[in-house]
Amino acid sequence: MNLVSPQPAGLTRVLTHCGTAAAGRLSREAGDLMYEMISYRDYVEMYDKEGSRRVISYRLKFSFSAIYPDSSLVELGDFERVSKRYVRELRKGERDVYQDALTIITKAEDLASLTLKGVIHTFLNWLAMNDYSLPYSKRKRLLSRFTGVTPITEEMELDRKMIQRICSVLPEWCQSLAIVLAGSGMRIGEATSFEIKDIDLSVSPARIYLKASYTKNKKARMVLITEEAKQEVIKMIGDRTAGQVFLKNQNTFNYHWIRAMRALNIPKSHFVDRYMIHPHMLRKWFLSEFSLVASRDIAEMLAGHSGYLSDSYRRYSTKTIVSEFLKAESAITVFPGIEKLDASAAFEAAEA
Repeated sequence: MNLVSPQPAGLTRVLTHCGTAAAGRLSREAGDLMYEMISYRDYVEMYDKEGSRRVISYRLKFSFSAIYPDSSLVELGDFERVSKRYVRELRKGERDVYQDALTIITKAEDLASLTLKGVIHTFLNWLAMNDYSLPYSKRKRLLSRFTGVTPITEEMELDRKMIQRICSVLPEWCQSLAIVLAGSGMRIGEATSFEIKDIDLSVSPARIYLKASYTKNKKARMVLITEEAKQEVIKMIGDRTAGQVFLKNQNTFNYHWIRAMRALNIPKSHFVDRYMIHPHMLRKWFLSEFSLVASRDIAEMLAGHSGYLSDSYRRYSTKTIVSEFLKAESAITVFPGIEKLDASAAFEAAEA
């Protein structure tokens, strides 16, 4: 029994939700433009960031592999054709979305609850983009299985001395990036995206104007950085006048971070395959240290937490934001008055 009701999607809806690049394929039938479907590839390409595309791709592949465990197309990795097959069967009334979602859940014994919740959300959202939606009661019943689920976190304490130790075994450019992250509260993706033209080094503290396209929540914001971080930025720029400040990407930084964790014998979590100190903790360190000596609201706003952005920009003047940042600057400086270790020499010694 088919539990969903197909509704033809119009061209306006496709362009509104997907944009022309990922709007699916349009064919002329009986003199009218008819929307065919949003396929696996179309849906993945709707996401701008490479990391997001990887996550969405994984979730859809997992869903289709659970639904079609014996399909030769799945074995070949041809998920584009698998997605089209699913929609064709759905239109013919041969698929039961609710039962398929339950099948995905039963095949996901090894997935963490939040990961599985993301898989189900992506599967249902992909179907919704194709105008096949579960009745509200069934969707609610399905997602209620995950109500109250929270991730199990297991982290070591990250203090200034530990950050200094980590920096000592990172390559120089990674050391610079770590100091900028700790001294600004930026996400790694934001810090590896901003360009030389986005920085104002003529004021103190120096300012970085992050475009909406750089940020996770698609909201532009101003970021202040410590004097220490400013010097690292200047070093990374060198004599260049244009382009990104950090020429290497987040994946390369993560690779070197993992090598540093191995060199320092940092243990992995018992619950997830991740070291108990990870790069995002530099952002957490910024927030906690800043908040101990200055306004937490301003710390959250500078770090780009969406709930604080619009409200804080209305409530605080730039003068107040700068004043609070200067209060906290010494607390969020990684090497206060200390010469940094020779990272390359220390790294080679640790790897030996």
